[in-house]
This record gives sequence, C-alpha cells and structure tokens, in this order.
Amino acid sequence: MLCILKTSKENSLFLKFISNKFHEEENRKNENIINLLGNLF
Repeated sequence: MLCILKTSKENSLFLKFISNKFHEEENRKNENIINLLGNLF
C-alpha cells in the first residue's frame, strides 16, 4: 500500500513519476511491435 503524500508538490512529482513509468512501458511495447512488423516485411 502506498503511503499518502502530504503536499500537492509531492503529489504532482509522484504522479509525474508514475506517468513517466507508464509511458516508458507503452513506448517499449510500441517499439517491440514496430520491430516485429519490420521483421515481417
């Protein structure tokens, strides 16, 4: 369970961190898909 962050500044930094992690994952998946397609053609 995540501890509740006290200040809105900490909150926004935390949300930024989470969304960056999410976008890194998405980008990695997209790269994999692009590589697979590239290998097919």
